[in-house]
Amino acid sequence: MISLIASRLSFWVSLAGILATLFLLLRTTTSQTIPEPLEKPPEKPSSAKVAGSGIVESLGDNTRVSTNVPGVVSEVLVSVGQKVSKGDALFVLDSRVAESELAIAKSGLEVAKAQYDSLKKVLDRLTKVGDSRAVSTSDLESRRSEVAIAAAQVKSAEAKVSRAETAITLLTVLSPVDGSALQVNVNVGEFNSPGAVPPPVLLGSRDELQIRVDIDEELTGVLPENPTAVGYVRGIGESGIELDFIRIEPLIVPKSNLSGLPAERVDTRVLQILFKPKSPEANQRLYIGQQLDVFLSPSASVN
Repeated sequence: MISLIASRLSFWVSLAGILATLFLLLRTTTSQTIPEPLEKPPEKPSSAKVAGSGIVESLGDNTRVSTNVPGVVSEVLVSVGQKVSKGDALFVLDSRVAESELAIAKSGLEVAKAQYDSLKKVLDRLTKVGDSRAVSTSDLESRRSEVAIAAAQVKSAEAKVSRAETAITLLTVLSPVDGSALQVNVNVGEFNSPGAVPPPVLLGSRDELQIRVDIDEELTGVLPENPTAVGYVRGIGESGIELDFIRIEPLIVPKSNLSGLPAERVDTRVLQILFKPKSPEANQRLYIGQQLDVFLSPSASVN
């Protein structure tokens, strides 16, 4: 009797476990409603033939300003967002070693000039002697050679002074263009060398912008001639910016992940096309380095 009750109980317990497992499986596999995106993605215009990813740059590209010589920064003269003109000082490297070398070069020049003056006086005095028996021809030629060597040493010393002065000049890094400081990646006391990444100062124009669009090389065959375009800022898909064509870069290059660094990951090969906003007011809506989804067509329009 007891064994019969136990077998029936185990049966109902097993059945309950199976039903519970089936119930849990049905709950977990029930389709859930996919939430709507916070921003509606951009819709491809009906006339668009090609699409690509674009990045905002200063018109004429950004300028990465670095140092000509390595050294420790002693003064930073520019801040982020500050407008600069061509020739304005951006930052200065420590000049103590260069100034010492200039002092040494100037001392060497003084010594070379003194030796030249001394030898030249001796030559002039011997040349004035009219009696050939008092001064031999070979002696005069020897003196002339010494004066010529001394003159060459003076020129060499002057060149060393000029080089030392140039070295001091190069310690002050000047702006090569008119624009604004987009980034200042340098502080007083830091060591900087030529080709530093990121560059000490990144310059560009905030007043006029361009958009560099990457088009997959496989789509170049359907690319419209002299295309116009519409760009959509990512996250603001409903507001398109009309773009005017500038030019096509003639070289197909490896596509990068748009991080701005030289060692970017290569994805595919792309043709780069440059556009600029059609409306000047659109420049105020964009930030340098911002990414856009761009649709190209023979006569693109904003939907």
